[in-house]
Amino acid sequence: MGAASEADPWQKVEDLDGTALYRALEVKPTAKSSEIKSAYRLLARTHHPDKGGDPARFASLQHAYETLIDPGRRAVYDAWAKELQFRYVRTAPAAQALGGEDLLLDEFEALGLFCQPASQLVVTCEVCRRPATKECWTCNMPICEFCTLKRHWRGAHPLHWPLVASDHMRERLARRELERKKLEDASRATLQAPHHRSDKELQLLRQFRQDAAAHVADPGHRGRHSAALARFWMWEQTPMHVILAAKLPTGYEDRRLAVEADGAGLVLQCEDSPPLVSRDWGGSVDSRTPVQVFSTKDHRFAAVVVHKAVPGEEWRRLFRGDSDGLRRLQPPYTLRESDEDVVLEVVLPFWIAPEDVRVEFGDARLVVDVRNEVHLEREYWRCVFDELEGVCLENTLSV
Repeated sequence: MGAASEADPWQKVEDLDGTALYRALEVKPTAKSSEIKSAYRLLARTHHPDKGGDPARFASLQHAYETLIDPGRRAVYDAWAKELQFRYVRTAPAAQALGGEDLLLDEFEALGLFCQPASQLVVTCEVCRRPATKECWTCNMPICEFCTLKRHWRGAHPLHWPLVASDHMRERLARRELERKKLEDASRATLQAPHHRSDKELQLLRQFRQDAAAHVADPGHRGRHSAALARFWMWEQTPMHVILAAKLPTGYEDRRLAVEADGAGLVLQCEDSPPLVSRDWGGSVDSRTPVQVFSTKDHRFAAVVVHKAVPGEEWRRLFRGDSDGLRRLQPPYTLRESDEDVVLEVVLPFWIAPEDVRVEFGDARLVVDVRNEVHLEREYWRCVFDELEGVCLENTLSV
């Protein structure tokens, strides 16, 4: 009976009923994740090598815990661990199937590999324990040529047919990589084209043309502010100069940038486009000094520098019809906000009396007028992204 027992291959199967990982953690197969975690912590304190435990026992605990705590891997283990036809079962020496090794060695030789069994370690197939020559792309299991025709499971991957490298697969991957490279090259060439515009930029360009054409069609446009166009420029001043910086949506490398400036006003536009700026100055300009214009190569960004007629004069506004500090880089006020309040602060001279200050809160805008000092008009804007119920202050249409 003893000899028969030793020859019985089933006696050597480590996980015959597919519950060995539960037994390692000393829990039932119906245990919850919290119970598995508690059992692992308790046993790890006992069997950890730093506590004098057995490293092999601790390794089995670690493997069992990593498998059962993962819902996907646990579900695969529960479903397929007990299905022995898809697992390796060690057979008795007398009943071991022979053959196939020569074919595998021939495949090693065809791959340019040399194997010396007496002195070299060989990765074995996890299905049949022959030397592995391939790897399943789905679960990274090392397998041999024979087992590429069998289904297997591993980790969180349930039962599946092996997916291995082949000439057919390499050709498909090569074609896919070639197509991806062509698309990247085409995209790079498009981005480098001088006239390239993204979909968002094209939408902005079309809207700009409509707004600019509507503005210049107004007979009094040179003295009237356009919030739709003002978002494309800002200005600042020094004791000697006034500087305007602009983004021109219709700028192209092969189209001329036209700038007309005199003592009355400024016209800034690209060729074949309505003007971005066609306004009268809000202060005195020295028309005898040439205007300086700087622009990028594609004429999408430009800066215009004009000389003040009176050096040291403080301009309150850039163009006639604008409120004080409108679109200035440093406006004549500070704006602070919290979760509940928005505070606009204007520093005034000490001689200003309360009756000199007028503040109007409208449904669409705020007006602050200080006699002989400052006049502000700002529109509100609603934060549509967060769908707030309150309103925030905006310097024209954009902060």
